Amino acid sequence: MIIQPNSSDLLKTTAFHEAGHAAIFHLLGNDIGQVYIRENGSGSVESLRIRPHQVCLLINKYDPVEVLNRYGLECLSGPVAEMKFLKRRIHGPFIPVASNSKDGDVECFYSEMDNYATHLKIELNQHKTTWNVQQTIIQIFKSKRIWNAVKTLANELCSQKDYQLDGDDVHYILEKNIPWGRWQGTGFGLPMSAIETSFD
Repeated sequence: MIIQPNSSDLLKTTAFHEAGHAAIFHLLGNDIGQVYIRENGSGSVESLRIRPHQVCLLINKYDPVEVLNRYGLECLSGPVAEMKFLKRRIHGPFIPVASNSKDGDVECFYSEMDNYATHLKIELNQHKTTWNVQQTIIQIFKSKRIWNAVKTLANELCSQKDYQLDGDDVHYILEKNIPWGRWQGTGFGLPMSAIETSFD
């Protein structure tokens, strides 16, 4: 996401976007290396994440549907958190801004769904899959404890002089606000794999 760095409102929007990603990564058991907002206003969460089509081909013990849904949670948690912060209703599935683009959360998820369907030789309703994932994230963020954790992390990120938090600090903030810890809150006992790093 790109913002005007001198705008405090847009800076906070980006902080909530990245905090949403971080909260889901944390709940899924991902180790977070860093959360930051760059000078140009774009934000990022550095974390390990799966590539569903590769994992499903290499490790057939994983449920392909669970793997894809997990990747969707990681991709779309930022946009959903941003919309919730802005108090905007989500009326349908997110649609990529530009076709054939791999930039951005939504574009990244649609691109991976293409790879997933091709490698597994299946038909996939991308809009329905996206909508289902969005609804899951919306339900997760309805938890007062989880949303309070997102708010606390976003505010802490904005308060940093360099708009940056190390992974240990991020996990500490989230664990402090979500005392039952990782994995348990969502009920997703999903597989872990370290295929790709950095998440915008």
